Amino acid sequence: MSLTEKNRWYAGVSPLDVTAEDFCKLHQTGFIPSHIYERYEETGGLKWVGTTEKYSELQETKRHGNLSVEYRKTGKDLEYCKTDADGDIVRGQDGLALMMNLEEKKAAGVALKDQTIVAFADGEPIGMVCNEFGAVGVWVESRAQKQGIGTHLLATYMLENPGVRIGQMTNAGFNMTIAAHKNLCAALAETQALPGRTVAKSQESQRREPPTQSALKD
Repeated sequence: MSLTEKNRWYAGVSPLDVTAEDFCKLHQTGFIPSHIYERYEETGGLKWVGTTEKYSELQETKRHGNLSVEYRKTGKDLEYCKTDADGDIVRGQDGLALMMNLEEKKAAGVALKDQTIVAFADGEPIGMVCNEFGAVGVWVESRAQKQGIGTHLLATYMLENPGVRIGQMTNAGFNMTIAAHKNLCAALAETQALPGRTVAKSQESQRREPPTQSALKD
């Protein structure tokens, strides 16, 4: 199926068919204070994710300002337990959980490979995007922010996993989602050769003030 088919996207809504503001409203589940992730923004704050040896599969290299950034994955196969009709884990005679085979994973529509993408500069991890308990988590060290790295990570992840919902957002995450919407629309329009459909209804790519925390509760 093509990425532009609506049923592949969360709630059946393609980025091409909504403004950036409506895209954020659809994908935002709440507000999260930015200080929660301050430790990840420090220089070396993402060192725990691992090295280029772990993320051995180079996806692409892009220039962001004065940084040459490698986007990498592990290429690791994901494993899932088999479950019965009641959602209980299926176990073998030895009591151990049975794992899905490849065909069962495809039938279930689950991700086959590790979805995490890590951005490396000079061999050091400076940004990452991953599945964070069903939502989308994006982090970029302060020294590498405001250069489009987080936006590229988010847009790439969503193109590869169009059915996900982003989840809670910091103020910076809200603005990043606005920017990512533009990237998504451009990528989808290029795929389908649809000139003039880069952004739905109006140009919504400019930075805007996110809703207040109280407004997000309405």
